Amino acid sequence: MTHSSSSAYIQVTFCGYKVLYTYERFAWIPIVMVYLVALGCGGKHLTNLPPVVPASSVTVLCFAASIAGYMISWATLASDYTIYLDQSAPNSKVFLFAYSGFFFPNVICEMVGAAFAVSMHAPGNEAWLNGYKVNNVGGLLDEVMRPAGGFGKFCIVLLALSCVAASSQCMYSFCVSFQCITPCFARIPRYIYSILAIAM
Repeated sequence: MTHSSSSAYIQVTFCGYKVLYTYERFAWIPIVMVYLVALGCGGKHLTNLPPVVPASSVTVLCFAASIAGYMISWATLASDYTIYLDQSAPNSKVFLFAYSGFFFPNVICEMVGAAFAVSMHAPGNEAWLNGYKVNNVGGLLDEVMRPAGGFGKFCIVLLALSCVAASSQCMYSFCVSFQCITPCFARIPRYIYSILAIAM
């Protein structure tokens, strides 16, 4: 965890629920822009793909388990921090908005990621593969966005800082949960728990 992301966690959780909700409401916008830049820089190389090996039942189950593990753990937080609907809203509307908010962003991200992961093995994309071997996904993205120059580096930094949006709710929940244990814990300011959580 970097110092910049740690300080961002503290700042967001220190400000309270309304700031956290507002932050979560708009934090996705720069990430979408980064994805568009990545597709713009590397889209022309997403052709001449190597033959795809048919997926085995083991790989399908492993992929499904990893996605389910992520989504199930995220669902409890999303109900508190990413959905803000009137109590009188119909249940079907709440479900539709919540499910769409989960389904479409994740499917799009996974499809883009799969396209780049497969394409790095295509002829002419050796730099992508080398970047992945050296620095994993970050190295792959660095090579994909290399045509954008300094702006590409800036986009990678934005993408790295997106973990703040994903982790701020966990940090806030950690703080509030500790304050609910006993009345004496409730007297301790919430940001103290944030600092303790980061220190751990």
